[in-house]
Amino acid sequence: ISKNAPKFDNPKGQRGYIRYLVVSTVAMVAWLILVVLSQQYIPSVINIVMGYEWYLLIGAAALAGKFYLKKKLNIVGSVM
Repeated sequence: ISKNAPKFDNPKGQRGYIRYLVVSTVAMVAWLILVVLSQQYIPSVINIVMGYEWYLLIGAAALAGKFYLKKKLNIVGSVM
């Protein structure tokens, strides 16, 4: 998606907003279909349902891990 990001250096009509919008929309719809199908076909023994507390804990741990690794490995991320 970042490969199709609008180019702000180009003249006003040639920045690529429409292409970026189309590529982003197609990517989101494809991801949505993948998630819905995976929830339907993965057995409930593997795809367990947990309480919201567990999801918050996993999300907080993932976010903390992201910031830790970015600082430790000196990663500077930017799309543009």
